[in-house]
This record gives sequence, structure tokens and C-alpha cells, in this order.
Amino acid sequence: MAKHILEADSIIKGFGHKNLLTDIYLKCTTGEVLGILGRNGTGKSTLLQIIFGSLETENRSIRIDGQFYAKPFTSRDKIAYLPQGSFLPSNLTVTSVIRTFLSSEISRKTVAENARIQSLLNKKVSALSGGEKRYFEVLLILNLPTLFALLDEPFAQIEPLYITDIKTLITSYKKDKGIILTDHDYVNLMDVSDKTLLLTGGTLKLIVGRKQLIDYNYLPPE
Repeated sequence: MAKHILEADSIIKGFGHKNLLTDIYLKCTTGEVLGILGRNGTGKSTLLQIIFGSLETENRSIRIDGQFYAKPFTSRDKIAYLPQGSFLPSNLTVTSVIRTFLSSEISRKTVAENARIQSLLNKKVSALSGGEKRYFEVLLILNLPTLFALLDEPFAQIEPLYITDIKTLITSYKKDKGIILTDHDYVNLMDVSDKTLLLTGGTLKLIVGRKQLIDYNYLPPE
């Protein structure tokens, strides 16, 4: 299967008189999970929204397979985005969400027959636990027919069992997609990522081990 390449280049984003992001470059290929760590307020969500195309910025170049996209999300087969907050209508049942959100019968069947989802099909979204809801959201996003998926804090504030299950999902779906995820949970993020970056001081630093996270003051000294 041919590899597809997503490149985000020359990204600058300022708020007031301060640049939050300064000349960011990253590259993600299908078959790869790229993890981005960073403290609150460093711009992780902002960066994902710029790559997705839903947030305007002073400067950016978003390319997929060498072609420039001003708003990648408008090309339905290119990129999907999981926001930090829940995007599911709370009054709908899980079955209704599947039929509303996914147009492919194959994808609908895949999600409905998922071992964790089967028992939830008749429940309303409002009745799901935090872990059930997040797992369902990640599963929906990964079943969209896109080359790339952006996952913003998929592990945040959910039960450990569901963190493990979401990691399994990410690993199983990366054979067909490029996946970029952010989180504060550096252990699980680094565990599931092929490459880890730290967003600090407006730029991305390549991280190859825990010691670098201490050196960059992301983790306290041991």
C-alpha cells in the first residue's frame, strides 16, 4: 500500500503580542503514530486545529502528498479530528449516532459489532461513562474514510481500562492511517507512538527518552 504524507510547515500563531507557535514543522505518514506532549497552554490543541484547517493563523502550509490545502477538513477523505470535549449529541442512542456519523455500511457494521460497543447500542450517549464515551468517539473518528486522524487528548480523565483499549484501537488502525495525538499522559502516549515530540517554547522538540522530558522541564527532576 502506498504511503501518504501529511506535512505541516511554517506554522506561526500569535495571541496578542506573543507567538504561541513559532515556525512549527511536522511530518506524519500513514502507518505512523506521532505523539505530541506539552503543558497546558503551550498550543497543542491550537496546532491540531490549524492542521485540521478549522483555525485561522498568520502563516501555515498544510500539505498532503505534496498538495497544499487551505482547509484540509473540507476534503472529506483527507483528515478527521477528535476534539478534547465530547462532540456527540447526548440525546441520541449509540445506534443513532453510528448511523448519523458514518455513511459507509461497512464502517457502521464495524463500529456496531465492536466488542465494547455492542452492549451500548440502545443506550443514550448521556448514559455512557466517560471511558465508554471517549472510546466510542475515538472508534468513530478512526472509522471515517480519511488518510489521517488527529486525536486531542484521547486518554484524558477516563478509566485505565479504556486507556488500554484506546491504545489498542490506535495501534490497530494505524496500518491504514497516519495518526497524530496529544496528551499529558506521557507514559501511555510514548507507549503507543512511533515518534514523540514535545511542544515547548513555541517549537517542537524530538523526544527519544524520559530523560529529555526532564531536561526540557516537562517532568520534575528525579
